[in-house]
Amino acid sequence: LMVDPDQTSDHTHITMLDWRGLNWNYLMPLCNEMSNAVKNDDQFFVKFICAYKTNNEIQATQIAEGWAQKSPTNSMTLVAQALIKYKMGDFEKARVSLDVAAQQGASDKLFYQVAIKVCSRLKDTKCLRQYQDKVSSFA
Repeated sequence: LMVDPDQTSDHTHITMLDWRGLNWNYLMPLCNEMSNAVKNDDQFFVKFICAYKTNNEIQATQIAEGWAQKSPTNSMTLVAQALIKYKMGDFEKARVSLDVAAQQGASDKLFYQVAIKVCSRLKDTKCLRQYQDKVSSFA
């Protein structure tokens, strides 16, 4: 999830298996318990991912904004905002959030994965190459 929250949705599932136990809506009570067990930025990240994965864009946006107010220097808050803007189809605003995150020193895998998605949707090949080169160096 720290690398690409959408990755768990990008593959097919065996239809004969009961996947309810892995459904994010089913896991929400667990997410709430986990977020209460961790502190600071991790708490916001857990809450954000759970809201994001249950397709609750409004709640995910509110969590990301609240997180940014509590931790204004944490670039991950901007990455979270970019991710939700990307999911809502607002690629230009997602890129602005990513640009500010980059200025704040964002350099984790999630940042690069979101940047690659946004650059791809904007059809910005220079941007895409720049971030793909960074991701390939993680391997």
